[in-house]
Amino acid sequence: MSLARGETPPQLLSHQAVLLISFGGPASADEIRPFLARVLKGIPIPKERVEEVVRHYEAVGGRSPLNEITFKQAQALRRLFKERGLPLSVYVGMRNSSPFLAETLKQMAQDGIKKALGF
Repeated sequence: MSLARGETPPQLLSHQAVLLISFGGPASADEIRPFLARVLKGIPIPKERVEEVVRHYEAVGGRSPLNEITFKQAQALRRLFKERGLPLSVYVGMRNSSPFLAETLKQMAQDGIKKALGF
């Protein structure tokens, strides 16, 4: 489907929200090991490899840029929807860091969201 600039995709008009789904990453140095434990889910990985990954995160400030990028995308969507007069809420849910997807889905239900698009 081809849309003219500024035209709203018809799928958006029948939904109440957009959910951005992300892998997630550690937001601080303290979250690196718990994050890795969630990602690995009990899969045995040599301790040396885990420590190597920890060092990589520490080398870039102890956090992943993915969370910040995802939140900026959500903020940009909120602005765009507001500019276009679209009554769509935007949520973020992550697989391996906060806000966790299950928490976000619970919040959406509490907010009365019945139909959402997930990306």
